[in-house]
Amino acid sequence: MIQLEFTTTDIQNSILSDEGDKFYYEILCPEWQPHVTTLKRLNSATGKYMNVAEIENTLDRKSRPAAVKIVGEPSKLLDEFLHPVEDGRSWNIKAKDDITYQWITNGGHLELIRLDTPNTPLVVHHREKKFAPLFSTTGNPKLDVDPSLSDIMDFIVLSFIVVERLRRYNAGYLSF
Repeated sequence: MIQLEFTTTDIQNSILSDEGDKFYYEILCPEWQPHVTTLKRLNSATGKYMNVAEIENTLDRKSRPAAVKIVGEPSKLLDEFLHPVEDGRSWNIKAKDDITYQWITNGGHLELIRLDTPNTPLVVHHREKKFAPLFSTTGNPKLDVDPSLSDIMDFIVLSFIVVERLRRYNAGYLSF
């Protein structure tokens, strides 16, 4: 498994990377532009960031995502990018590899499965560990990603951010 670790619990202002920095993403929603969350990937060969996508928020960084703009593609409304399942806890999404995946909630955390092999999670999100609600956290949130998804890692990271934001928004969390 490829383990990607967030540097903070704030999924809109964080770095997400693996141990060797083969996959290194910057996720940014600055105060001066709260209606847009930008996802950038560091090109290890050039040392420069490349834009991957933007998530357009309805009002500000704590509002519901409204649209997704992947570099080189037209902007898609959220309902065109992500398709909620009737259970209200799952979302279908089709990647550029033309395979339909589903983000599901399992035991309070997100997992990504292929619809044709639903018993095998390909991505598992591990939340930060808390000892008590008022005390600090230990360990940062992580994504365990199956290496077979390396070619669509940008898409995996983008879809995770969108789905986790939706989950937090729908649950009424004030902090992202």
